[in-house]
Amino acid sequence: MVHITDKAITAVKGYLQKEKKENHGLRIVAQQGCCSLQYGFFLAEKGNDDDTVLQQGGVTFYVDPESGTWLQGAKVDFQVGEQGEGFYIENPNEAKMEGSGSCGCGGGSCGCGGHG
Repeated sequence: MVHITDKAITAVKGYLQKEKKENHGLRIVAQQGCCSLQYGFFLAEKGNDDDTVLQQGGVTFYVDPESGTWLQGAKVDFQVGEQGEGFYIENPNEAKMEGSGSCGCGGGSCGCGGHG
């Protein structure tokens, strides 16, 4: 499944405490976008029946089945840099995507820089 670093766990814990939502977890979503995978992070009070539930470092993470396929072997980290802070995902599945390195939207005039 997905590996979540200690820095990411600490960041989620801090956010949940700040928002006074310690009873919540973090939903991690991955979807195939035009040129690459796109990710989302959402607070969730509980998971869905078909979610994979990960308990790490006192934090609950929820991953739906489709996202779980894309997140297999991925690493979720939290980084702080010159442009701000946020989650960073290192995902070996990006290279395996159909159309990787080119646009997957099928449009001939895609503005993403890929080749439709």
